[in-house]
Amino acid sequence: LLWHDGRFATDDRFTFYVYDRMRRWATAAGVAIKVKADSESVAAFNDLIIQPGFSDRVNRAVDNPQTDDARRLVRSLRPLMISCGKNVPFGPAERSASVTRMASLVHYGGMPMWFWTVSPSDIDSVPALRIAGVSVDMPLPSLSERARIIARNPAAAARTFQALINAVLRHIFASKCEDSGKTSVLPQMQDNACLLCGGICIGHFGVIETQGRGSLHMHGCLMCSLGPLLLQRCQADATLSYRVAELIDSLIIVALPDEVHRQVESRRADGQPAERVSLRAGVDVPLPDEDGGVPFAQLINSVMSTTNIHTHSSTCHKGTIGDTQCRMAFARGDNLQGTGPVHIRKEWQSEDKYKMVRTEDPIPSVPRSVDFTDEPTLPFVHEGDRCVVWELGRTHANRYVVETALP
Repeated sequence: LLWHDGRFATDDRFTFYVYDRMRRWATAAGVAIKVKADSESVAAFNDLIIQPGFSDRVNRAVDNPQTDDARRLVRSLRPLMISCGKNVPFGPAERSASVTRMASLVHYGGMPMWFWTVSPSDIDSVPALRIAGVSVDMPLPSLSERARIIARNPAAAARTFQALINAVLRHIFASKCEDSGKTSVLPQMQDNACLLCGGICIGHFGVIETQGRGSLHMHGCLMCSLGPLLLQRCQADATLSYRVAELIDSLIIVALPDEVHRQVESRRADGQPAERVSLRAGVDVPLPDEDGGVPFAQLINSVMSTTNIHTHSSTCHKGTIGDTQCRMAFARGDNLQGTGPVHIRKEWQSEDKYKMVRTEDPIPSVPRSVDFTDEPTLPFVHEGDRCVVWELGRTHANRYVVETALP
């Protein structure tokens, strides 16, 4: 698919043919038929195979699978057998097996600490255009031309997407994809490991989806050493809670200036669209130390104000939650008290709808009767309709900011 002139990557029939052959090979190597392990199935299978002439029936069924006797033989064997095909890519058996593996990972590493999404713009990706065989110079081709190039060469988009995901996992989460390294025991802090807001990355899992035009994006969950169980243990201790909040705040080191927030709020109030920064006209990116770093900071602030500040769109109102509010939970409430545990409770709006509101009740301690060893995945809920969550400190200007943890 990566042949230099793109003759294979741009041939749809060849691409689907290769995919079909890969699935067939994986099916032939990984699918097996086994007798069910329960005693009744084993006994019925033994009674069936010791019948006189069973071997001859099987041979005739193999030679003539459309005969009535072959169909009767299959109907008698099918309830006693189970097929195993969890290694067939993108198959139903693989999806079912993934649920068990995710549950095992949660049992090992605790509940996920972070939910993350990587959604690259493949039509703006210079590596993808180069792999697609385009000589990239400034200015770049038009938007419609780039979309046509990427749609014509999906192998280039998939290759760059895979490289980006591996880079995010390796350099930001200090972890690896399953296909690029063997799984190991609880990781130790290494020189190249990034300390996230939840501590050291223990494990992760995710799913790759496609958008409307077919571009790829990935959602994932991240388990860290500073997980929900540890937060529950220290939530009622003011000293420990302060130390944990101090650690989290120290790792979030990038913030937009208040002036940028005021400009965004002014455009939002006037109904003006976001001013997106374009480098397609051959504009040189200033160096970080050029002119005291002012041009570079202005460029970064302009980019981040259009990519990390939420703007309501049609995707905000999908599903049942989107019928009444933004399903991304924007705008978010203020938290001027700073990062730390927050006691919240249900406030019923109707018989079947409620919202969670902050309460001024003191943070409860975890009762001694709660055994985290027996139930490591169950959160501690207080008084049935109340619970404790940890919330980042947030000013009024930051209520639309898509919070990003940087190493």
